[in-house]
Amino acid sequence: MMSDEQQTVIEPRPAWSRKKIGLLIFAVIVLVGASLFQFAAGKVRQVAEQTLLVQANEAVNGQVIVGGIDLSILGSVEAKEVQVLDAAGKLLAKISRIQISYSWSDLLKGQLGPQLVTGVVVEKPEVWVVYNQDKLNWDGLLKTKQEQEEASFAGLVEVEGGKLHVETAFFAKTVDQLTGNIDFRQADQLGFAASGKVDETALKLGGQWGSQGTSEINLSAEGMDLAKLGLTSADDPIQLTGGRLDELTVKLGKDASGAVLLQTLAGRFSGIATTGALALTQGSARFEKQDKAIQFLDGQALYRGQSVTGAGRVLTSVDGTQTLDFAVQMPAADPAALVPSLKTGGMLAAQGTITGPVLSPVLAGNFTLGSIQFDDIVVNGITGAFSYAQETMKLLTAHGTSLGGSVSASGDINPDTEQYSLSVSGSGLDSSKLTDKDVKGPLAFTGTASGDAAAAVVQGNFSIDNGKAYGISFRTLTGSFIKQGSAATEIGNLVIKTDIGTFYPEQLSQSVMERLQERKLPVTKEEVREAVTDKLIQKLFR
Repeated sequence: MMSDEQQTVIEPRPAWSRKKIGLLIFAVIVLVGASLFQFAAGKVRQVAEQTLLVQANEAVNGQVIVGGIDLSILGSVEAKEVQVLDAAGKLLAKISRIQISYSWSDLLKGQLGPQLVTGVVVEKPEVWVVYNQDKLNWDGLLKTKQEQEEASFAGLVEVEGGKLHVETAFFAKTVDQLTGNIDFRQADQLGFAASGKVDETALKLGGQWGSQGTSEINLSAEGMDLAKLGLTSADDPIQLTGGRLDELTVKLGKDASGAVLLQTLAGRFSGIATTGALALTQGSARFEKQDKAIQFLDGQALYRGQSVTGAGRVLTSVDGTQTLDFAVQMPAADPAALVPSLKTGGMLAAQGTITGPVLSPVLAGNFTLGSIQFDDIVVNGITGAFSYAQETMKLLTAHGTSLGGSVSASGDINPDTEQYSLSVSGSGLDSSKLTDKDVKGPLAFTGTASGDAAAAVVQGNFSIDNGKAYGISFRTLTGSFIKQGSAATEIGNLVIKTDIGTFYPEQLSQSVMERLQERKLPVTKEEVREAVTDKLIQKLFR
């Protein structure tokens, strides 16, 4: 038996937990996967550059340019900084990134044909759409099946965070926050559905387009601020300052020959306000496309607070010029609201047409007015014709009755400043009602009126036929007159023709005196002047 017992010491082996083993296996897989991914990425990039881009260009009548191509870890080919050009080299779209998904088996085999694509996501696209003179800039971009040498993509394309720049003959605007999808599943036909915003207005876009079958694009919008569309500029003679597009429906299609047509354009607007040559408020109307024109219906607005109604068309010529063809009415207006400085009575009614370029139209028509008063003279039953352009109204003709006769006027009027320059005339007026002097006979006059209601200058010539002045009969009494503002009318250059001859009150001759004496009329110059001259010259007219 041994005294010192000898013991054997066994060293413990390192313990391998399941967690450590799992991490090791994962690291190996990642390392192998990364190597395979790098291999696959290089192979895919090479194939994509050699085939995918070529196929994309073969599918369009234009050019597709790609800034770079990569393979994502999720199994999609990423094309970055993509540009789409039309046949003329004009930019139609640019895209930040396109993710094209394939199965891993196809990727590893290097098979990237468009028919193998399982999905496409387009990120931050920016697209330009121009419709002008019945032509759409995107029309004819995609080749038909017969034009393509190989099978094409047949799937859905998702669009995220895009911008759409729309330009037409009526407006140019950008749609932000564009999202939606494009459907390529039908041969030679492109379907799409999208939504976005113009300022704060929601838009919806949908339809289908292609070389075969039905082609139509539908656009709808509600509540668009028209003042933000840029329809007018600061230097235009008429500026749009307010208004709301309550509803809008647009539909593009094709005719039998394949030409692009604006099939539907309809909607309504309200709250229109304009400044410049034509200042309107609370304008509203419905509108719809009819052939080559846009028809406006149930139009109404306020001009200086007075109701105006109308309907008509906006015509577009071959060169894109837009002209107006409208009929308008002001059925019952308060003339004091339109020309407050004039003394008027009754109601003003007018009807006319608006024609010419959209931003510099011409208004022409007819009007009636109950009455207008100048000092103590009242003209009743006024009718006339006018034209209005560039803030100036031309009074073409105006006729009325006063003092048993008729009066007429024509010339230019500025409604804003109420300045006018008119030619005036009258005939058959009862001269006894124009003066408190003993003068009788039908009076006629011609002259001019200029200035404004507060400081008008009226001047001209007059004649009275077959009348009497203080018991003296005459064939004609003629002279000139001038009236400035509220001052008394001044009379001058009087000439009296009688049966015994012609005489001038301030230049009476001896022969005239003798002929007056033979008829037992006043014979001295003093007596004649008392009976005729002084009475006529001193305020013959009020």
